[in-house]
Amino acid sequence: MMLHIVNQSPFDNNTLDDCLRVAGPHCSLLFIENGVYALLGFSETQKQLINDNHISVFFLEADIEARGLRQKCSDKITLVNDQEFVNLVIQHHSNQSWF
Repeated sequence: MMLHIVNQSPFDNNTLDDCLRVAGPHCSLLFIENGVYALLGFSETQKQLINDNHISVFFLEADIEARGLRQKCSDKITLVNDQEFVNLVIQHHSNQSWF
């Protein structure tokens, strides 16, 4: 089980698409820095890959707050604080950062 960490906005480049092409079943995806803009919406292809592979999705709360996106968060968004970020890293066998 791998933790994929994405720090780039999916609206600026293909980092998320590249990540989802290699992410395996039951991996986790953590959006940090400008990657948190992904909460504004995934493409249908991205949604399908996330759902089909049962990928858990998380957003770093501090980066959501720093970008003024708190009001855009729905109940379906899983926010993590810094300690939970560390716990995600510990819980996964390996980590891959996508920049």
